[in-house]
Amino acid sequence: MKVVANLAKETKDIRFEGNNYAEEWLKEAKKRGLPNVASTYEALEALITKDNIALFEKYKIFSKEEIVARYHIWIHLYNLTLEIEANTLNEMVNASVVPAGLKYQKLLSDNLAVLTELKKGAGVKLDAAVVNDLKEHLADVSSKIYYVRRNTKVMIGLMDKAKKLSNEKRAEVYYQDLKPLMEHIRRHVDDLECVVSDESWDLPKYREMLFVK
Repeated sequence: MKVVANLAKETKDIRFEGNNYAEEWLKEAKKRGLPNVASTYEALEALITKDNIALFEKYKIFSKEEIVARYHIWIHLYNLTLEIEANTLNEMVNASVVPAGLKYQKLLSDNLAVLTELKKGAGVKLDAAVVNDLKEHLADVSSKIYYVRRNTKVMIGLMDKAKKLSNEKRAEVYYQDLKPLMEHIRRHVDDLECVVSDESWDLPKYREMLFVK
């Protein structure tokens, strides 16, 4: 108990009993003067600081060369992981999301063509609001498909440009630009998912996954 008590006192400044992902911790860390690095690529830079290298060498854990090598390996793995995620997102968008959207878009456009022909050719009396509502729905779905495609193409273009950069600079670009762009695409896909019919949407929807047994 004496050892535990001493350790509790020694670690008081860095212990936090709350949620380390909450805004509360960000404020507390700043108050304590503790670093709070949100990005992996920036956090990895701590490995190659002069003081940390000296610490590892002092206790004969790693040599400077070994630490630097690990730093470069982990930066590479960070980039590789994000590239795999982004390429997977691109494939899902182009192979599943957009085709599902286009299928539903065609259904709406076919229905609109039929209603227009019935009103014009067969003289069926339709309230103008009925046709206009279908037009608005079709336009909304078309816009959602477009934004998914547009942002996905931007994402692929960003990755192509990043290939010419150093691993460190690429990691910075991936964190600052690629990750937010992927989240942006995800939001547009979620919006599209909410309007496309179940029959047209091949992927499991959120509400379906909640009740998967």
